[in-house]
Amino acid sequence: DDFRIGADKTCRRLLFEGWAVGTFSKFELEQLQLLEQYLNKNNITVDTRWDKSWRLRFLVSTGYNLKKCVKDM
Repeated sequence: DDFRIGADKTCRRLLFEGWAVGTFSKFELEQLQLLEQYLNKNNITVDTRWDKSWRLRFLVSTGYNLKKCVKDM
């Protein structure tokens, strides 16, 4: 769609606060789920204002590296 160029880890994504909700690809949803599992497994809490759009920003900016993503959050 108009929000993505490419696919999966090589995807360039347009993200704006609250705008991407409901438009996530299967890959993005899987990565968000992996992040949630990582946070839960390691008893890590993050700012509750960071919705899926914000969390996806961190994932994209770190190349979907969970440890880097959490560190940057």
